[in-house]
Amino acid sequence: MQLPSSGWRRSAIHLALTAAALFGFVPVAAALDVTVTRLKTTEGDIVVCLWRSTDEGFPRCAEGRPFRKATAPASGARVSFPNLPAGQYAVSMFHDPKRTGKPETNLLGIPTSGIGIANNPRMSLTNRPTFEKGKVEIPEAKSIEIEAQYP
Repeated sequence: MQLPSSGWRRSAIHLALTAAALFGFVPVAAALDVTVTRLKTTEGDIVVCLWRSTDEGFPRCAEGRPFRKATAPASGARVSFPNLPAGQYAVSMFHDPKRTGKPETNLLGIPTSGIGIANNPRMSLTNRPTFEKGKVEIPEAKSIEIEAQYP
């Protein structure tokens, strides 16, 4: 018995992978670009965290366990997350003007540096940020803007 040629095998593999991608068996690579606006100063860093619904600690980048975390100079105020599996994510950020790795807070633990989440809901003690409020669907490449909020 003679084995099929390698060209035939490559074609069969290519066809199988294409069919798997079309029917959702292979995750599609996506990307997310986050731009932060309304910073009071361009000193320090911005820290942006990308969360899945199963991640613990949303929206607290410094204390939680986000899916991915990225830091960029506040003067640039832009962070990119390439090669993401397509899906639902929530995005949170904080401005770290002194580069301490955590948001500045007052004696009550309320952030005094800029904070924000995707979709820019107004946050307060009675309107706390949740995964649902900061959720974005990332089917492929996407850009969002988060406005830093200060107390």
